Amino acid sequence: MKKFFVLTAVCAAMFLMISCGSSSESDDNGNNDGNKACTEVDLYKNGKCNGHDAGYCTEGEKMWYEVDGTDKKFYCDGYGTCETAYSELMKYCAGSAESDSEDESETPSEISECSANAKFPCKDSQSGLIWSTKKELSWAEYDDSDTMVYPAKTYCDNLTEGGYSDWRLPTIDEVRTLIQNCEGTVSGGSCAVSDPDHLSQDNDWTIEACYYCDAEQPGFNPDIPHSKLGETDNYWSSSVISDYPDSAWGVAFEYGNVNGYGMESENSVRCVRNAE
Repeated sequence: MKKFFVLTAVCAAMFLMISCGSSSESDDNGNNDGNKACTEVDLYKNGKCNGHDAGYCTEGEKMWYEVDGTDKKFYCDGYGTCETAYSELMKYCAGSAESDSEDESETPSEISECSANAKFPCKDSQSGLIWSTKKELSWAEYDDSDTMVYPAKTYCDNLTEGGYSDWRLPTIDEVRTLIQNCEGTVSGGSCAVSDPDHLSQDNDWTIEACYYCDAEQPGFNPDIPHSKLGETDNYWSSSVISDYPDSAWGVAFEYGNVNGYGMESENSVRCVRNAE
């Protein structure tokens, strides 16, 4: 995957209306926190964001929009993609958004139940897990300097959505809680793949228990999708295959299968957090 540099990505997105260029010295907002650097967003200078200025900030690999003098921060996904974060900033500055800070105004009870028509984030009451919107990413890959990076994990670690910032990449057990209509691979089914002690392709995975999901299985219904979300994507988990460490476990929801995928494959990612 091509590595995107922060300033290139931000300047290229013209609708962001950012005055590019930053410094580790104090800027006009007075921001100076080690390697942290902030650049004012033109649209929200001079107190135009609910009486405050707003800035685009970087610190190491983290990128976010910050409303000066408040705890409101809207994080980018870590790869120079800041459209969602900027949209959240715009909504907040117009008086209608939540931030990633300790804002508890949006609670799990106010989040919709997960379903094929759910708005995200959504809560699966059966598992007690809250799921984010999806993103297409590799699990691990080499960047332009041949350094191994971890897009899927980094994305979840940096995600801010629904007023929460404590998202993580789910384990294979957690992803399996979204499977339905597949006796072997549903959570608690006969497929033995489980984090942390049963992650072996050779010892824990079998075709019969983990791969096939068809009319031969009791209770199978061809009219019911294998995902509680009605999806057919392949989803990553955080669980590495113990005997093939360049691969990680995931679920192919089109067939309800628990599969292993090479880490440089691009699959869907839904981040997860525990309901409170």
